[in-house]
Amino acid sequence: MDHIYSVCRKIPSSSFYGEWVSEGSNLCCVSSRNTIAFTSVTDLSDSFGKVTLIHVYVADLNLPWEAHKVTSHCEEVTCIEWDVTGTKLLIADSAGHVQIWIMKDYLLNEWTQLSMTSFPGENILSISWFHNGKKIGLNMEKKDSPLFLEKYNYIPFGPSVRQFGGRPCEGCIVVCSTGLVGVLVLQSEGNMITGTDILGQFRTRLKVVDICCAKNGDFLVVTSDGHVNSSIPCYRVTVKISQGKVFLLIMKQVLALP
Repeated sequence: MDHIYSVCRKIPSSSFYGEWVSEGSNLCCVSSRNTIAFTSVTDLSDSFGKVTLIHVYVADLNLPWEAHKVTSHCEEVTCIEWDVTGTKLLIADSAGHVQIWIMKDYLLNEWTQLSMTSFPGENILSISWFHNGKKIGLNMEKKDSPLFLEKYNYIPFGPSVRQFGGRPCEGCIVVCSTGLVGVLVLQSEGNMITGTDILGQFRTRLKVVDICCAKNGDFLVVTSDGHVNSSIPCYRVTVKISQGKVFLLIMKQVLALP
């Protein structure tokens, strides 16, 4: 790996690096448009580095020194995730709030909140956008071909949630530290319908959660309670929409690694 560049916050000429406020653990995520979203406990425009809120910034990796603020949170931001188009940003925090922000007129420096919901008292550990059913893979047999259509091909993949007529829905899934699973389905004009369920039969205390999309459109959720001697349970989550309501089908533990 090569270090390409570093970007630092502006500080007064009389300050030293030792006077900087410790940032702690930050989050970052890179989109398909080559833009990065990251969190900071200090305002980048404040040269004195006062810790007041948790800020979310975005920047073009071609101009990384020009960061633009999306929003600020009073609670700790636990998850940020770009959608597949790189125009929407999903933000979740430790108080159970989930916000979806979208670029205004496709400008990186202007953002507007598209929708918001909350799961009171829940610490959100992991989030994931719905898969739209479109996936492109490299054709290994023709990877050196100069023709783009021969080098890449579409991989059969099912959308996470289907609307009437089989069209893919737009939304996200969140998993909280108590084992609560929440689903948010976006509708027209920023409206949203939600559904919740729990992993397993009882609530549990989770420390680490990871989510991926299966080939048939289901979600695979892998969890851990943080103990070395504990097993690693995996769950398959299926999301359905019927009569304007969201239904979750969570299969029993499909794999447990000792």
